[in-house]
Amino acid sequence: MKKKRFKPLWIAFVSLTLTGAGYLGYVQACAWFEPQNWYASMFAPQMIAEKGKDPLYRSMLQFYDIQMVENNIDLFTDTNVKEWQKFFNQQVKPSDISYLLYQASTGEIDTAIFYIKSRNYPLTPRLMLNSLMKYPNATDAKDFLYYAGYARRCEPYVTYDANQWYYGDSDQSWRTDPSAMQTQIEGGLKMMGLVQNDFIRERYLFQVIRLRFMQGDYRGCIDTYMTHKAVIKTGNTIQYRIIGYLAGAYLRTGHTAKANHLYSVVYDRCQPLRLSAYMSFAPADESDWQETLALARNNREKCVLWQITGVKHDPFRALTEIAAIDPTSDQMDLLLVRLINMAEERFLCEISDYYGQQPVDQGDYTLANGKIAPEALQLILKMAQAGNTANPLLWKLAAGYLTLVSGQYDQANAWLAQVSSAPQASPLMKQQARLLKLVNDIDRATLPDAAFEARITPELKWLHDAPQEGELRSSYAFAWCLYRLAQKHLAAGNAVKAHVLNRYTNPRFYLESDNCDRMLAYMNGQRTDFERFTLSIYPYTQKQIVQHQAVQLFYDNRLADALRKLDQVPGAGAFDLLGDPFRIRINDCHDCDHADTSPLYTQRTFIEKMLEYQTIMTQNPDRVADCSFKLANGFYNATYFGNARYFYQTDLVDWGYFSYWTGDFGNMNAKILDCTQAMKYYHKAMEASKNPEFKAKCCFMAAKCEQNIRYMRNELGEHEDFRSGKYFRMMKKEFANTDYYNDVIQECKYFRTFANQ
Repeated sequence: MKKKRFKPLWIAFVSLTLTGAGYLGYVQACAWFEPQNWYASMFAPQMIAEKGKDPLYRSMLQFYDIQMVENNIDLFTDTNVKEWQKFFNQQVKPSDISYLLYQASTGEIDTAIFYIKSRNYPLTPRLMLNSLMKYPNATDAKDFLYYAGYARRCEPYVTYDANQWYYGDSDQSWRTDPSAMQTQIEGGLKMMGLVQNDFIRERYLFQVIRLRFMQGDYRGCIDTYMTHKAVIKTGNTIQYRIIGYLAGAYLRTGHTAKANHLYSVVYDRCQPLRLSAYMSFAPADESDWQETLALARNNREKCVLWQITGVKHDPFRALTEIAAIDPTSDQMDLLLVRLINMAEERFLCEISDYYGQQPVDQGDYTLANGKIAPEALQLILKMAQAGNTANPLLWKLAAGYLTLVSGQYDQANAWLAQVSSAPQASPLMKQQARLLKLVNDIDRATLPDAAFEARITPELKWLHDAPQEGELRSSYAFAWCLYRLAQKHLAAGNAVKAHVLNRYTNPRFYLESDNCDRMLAYMNGQRTDFERFTLSIYPYTQKQIVQHQAVQLFYDNRLADALRKLDQVPGAGAFDLLGDPFRIRINDCHDCDHADTSPLYTQRTFIEKMLEYQTIMTQNPDRVADCSFKLANGFYNATYFGNARYFYQTDLVDWGYFSYWTGDFGNMNAKILDCTQAMKYYHKAMEASKNPEFKAKCCFMAAKCEQNIRYMRNELGEHEDFRSGKYFRMMKKEFANTDYYNDVIQECKYFRTFANQ
């Protein structure tokens, strides 16, 4: 083990928040994010034979399905009630035990004791209904109540969260009062000597040891255990809670190896404390680790120790060591699936599922990419061939997967076939083998191949319909299958089919009108079962495509062609726009324009109205100024800067948010930002009018367009908010005497700054 000092966390500190970090963890302060266990994986860790180790599967979270372990305050509530119920031979209701242990006041507990001693003592109605009051063994009932009262008095000193967020700013210093704690310790030792029942005596010992630990008397904690360890006889979880504090005490007194050995015992034998023991287990360096390993009393304990350190640091080394100690050990399964899930992070591209966002990595989805460590592959093949592990089918699956990744496709299928045909294979294992066989077939295939696609179509449908949130990691695997097929079709020159399989092969695909037409032809053509299936899950429709084409034609001022394009698909362009796309303001205010929620225009009727204004303008010279102004407003509002963003917002282009764009706007359709058409019509309206107020309005809107064009072209300097241009200067020179000019001075700070220069 590499020499490194790790910060330990002690399971004895049930009062403290546990803050172990996830291995792939990261901090997102004050930001929402969707917690996920894994991003790139096809191999289900739930196939291991060992139960109760799920939190230790490889995960992006702190633990699998656990975003953050905060404290252990309520960790044993249910377990404790169940153990007491067993003590009472199932004759006392769990809810009644829970009430007396965790809710009843000490006064109520005292009242119940008096009643057990003398049945004439008055009880509250609630206590009278408690089934403990009818328990036939009065001594056990009374001893339980005495212990419950004692535990409640100890609780403030031993069971609390020291994190200030838990209690706010209130002063909690009284919880560490050594004198008060010592009084409770003496009382517990006294009661431990008086009570006869081993089950209850163990619990008094637990409280005393816990008090000594929280008191900071670590030597006293160890001595108390050594003096009274013979009391521990029943084998329930209380002994491991005691051992946890003992381990913490050893750690605090410098006996790290002893502490780590005890933590491993707790980890192995007490599932409720497993995560705490795992987090607390922390050999400082290789020497410390070897000393810990030497304390193992048998091969089982050695294998457990290797599993913990393997999960924390190096699963391959741990697997190698356990295989040498005991190849049949059940401690290898967890390490095997972690090793594979960690390897997947190297050889799988991180992509979203096919429902989701754009992949982070658009790289090569080939699996046979040489990113498997040869020694890991050799070990797994050796163990799979020997067939003497605790879970041999899991090792065969692992062998199948890693030979696939190493490019040995035939060998991979042979391993997977052994699992598929095994009667003892679990349903999950058979599904995993089926998934990997499909992946194997796709990775090795040469496309185009219609027969191959016909053969895999039922398998793709099966994988697509598998539960996305189930144990089988079908969501990523299905996405990979589509992306790998797309990669192959793109290499073969079939860009349309590749885009149907993976729309991220070319994020600019729909910016080219020819591609839109090719996709429409593909959708309307005679298709195979494979093509029909992939089109059925393709996120875009013919209606969306023609609507997008209509928008492109609109920006080119080809309004009649845009309407003809919408005519190709029934219902195209029928969605509502917000606000009035012909209204403009000095300062853009989309929310103001959208306040009127009654639909005024759809995409289609907006284009129709724009075409109507064009027609009127050409037929009636007196309407040139008015219609040009309306057209300018329409073109302006159909840009990013206007109030009709719904007009162009589709999934076919990355319209994004302006603050995220770089100078070249990435995959953004630059026409969405282009105010050139609007500026042209504002200028035309201004030239055609003789009304100074109207001309001033046209001039200022042209100035806004001019400014927006500067934004689009990234012409402004780093600390430059605006730059005056032709129309700002014209506004100041020619329209300073208009009322509209004064309105602009009041509302537009940029122009006011320029005008005052």
